[in-house]
Amino acid sequence: VSDSLTTAQSRYRTGRGQLIDVLQVKTQLATLRTKIEDSRNELDAAASELSNALGNSEKIELEIKSELPSFSLKAIETKLNQKSYQLPELERVLLSQERLEEQKSVTLGKSLPNLKLVGDYSFTNYTKSELFDSASKSWSLQLQLSVPLFSGFSSLYERGALASKDAQLELQKKDTGNSLILSQIKSRKTLESAEAALSSAEEAADLAGQS
Repeated sequence: VSDSLTTAQSRYRTGRGQLIDVLQVKTQLATLRTKIEDSRNELDAAASELSNALGNSEKIELEIKSELPSFSLKAIETKLNQKSYQLPELERVLLSQERLEEQKSVTLGKSLPNLKLVGDYSFTNYTKSELFDSASKSWSLQLQLSVPLFSGFSSLYERGALASKDAQLELQKKDTGNSLILSQIKSRKTLESAEAALSSAEEAADLAGQS
């Protein structure tokens, strides 16, 4: 546009152009300055988002040199792994469900019957001659079964509370899955729109160069 302004001014001075042509190019140049400043601000904001996504506390500086090449959606899809991928939001819910299952075992385990094998071995002697006498040795072995009666009633409340948490996590998993699907659809459509916009911009830039 600056080159076009120089040409328009030269043509106006030599009488081959009109003043309105010079003013139109100056108007385009003034409008571009605002767009350039907006683009620079968007670039800084994108750098901050990239830094946050990478978990970097320091700001990343981006600089675009020469031309920014366009992209092909098909070329990007060939580099994506559609079978093995991670969804941190969904994995967080699944880990919470696993932790709840472990909590069930700990909480309800105290209300279950307890079976113990108890053994006792004693060695008694009063004289040196009885040291190796088999009569001075004795042992006993018993099996104990403890059934908690009253704590079993309190476990009913605990079972209800754990079942409620389990249902909440299941609903959270479904909501998270639906949100991720919706987010992927929106991102895909945004990417398709960006591809179409870049294609149109390249065509417009080519026509502008010819003009």
